[in-house]
Amino acid sequence: MIDTIVAYFRVLFYNIICCRENFDVNFLKLLEINGVMRQPDMDTDPKHYNYPATKKFLAYAQRKQELQEHPRGNPDNIKALLIYKISHGCEESEGRGEAGVEGPLCPGCGGPVNWPKRRQLLRRIHKGHRLEDLQEICNRDYDKFIRECDAFVGTHLTREEVCLFVGHEVNFDEQADRIDKIYNEIEDC
Repeated sequence: MIDTIVAYFRVLFYNIICCRENFDVNFLKLLEINGVMRQPDMDTDPKHYNYPATKKFLAYAQRKQELQEHPRGNPDNIKALLIYKISHGCEESEGRGEAGVEGPLCPGCGGPVNWPKRRQLLRRIHKGHRLEDLQEICNRDYDKFIRECDAFVGTHLTREEVCLFVGHEVNFDEQADRIDKIYNEIEDC
């Protein structure tokens, strides 16, 4: 069940990247509480749980909306931050001794890097694969879009590599600060 919840959360991030940020908040809350309640050390009363993951998704979606509505805003900046975070996400195979996750860890987050997958993705980026290509794939073939986004997971791209993929410099700290501010302004779900 936990793997299903993680997969659903990833797809929500992918949907924010491809402009499909309309998601069912109640369903997301249900998934989140089900995942949390299955954890052995969980002692929080569900009635008083404040749904931090749901709030985080809402904050990302709201920040992207702000940037879309602002005359000089660039929603690709949120997409860049999400791609960076997705690339630093865990793969299901991590920690199981599978090929690709052995060797030096990510200097940024300390997580295991899937080196073959990272090299393959960087080759594609250096050959011209960009964010707009990902958007086009989403418009044509949503299942392929999901696979394309999954190709980022576990690659631990640097900020510079993500900026190359997006096509411009992004101030990740500024975007993260704004998302945190929105997160703190969202009332408990």
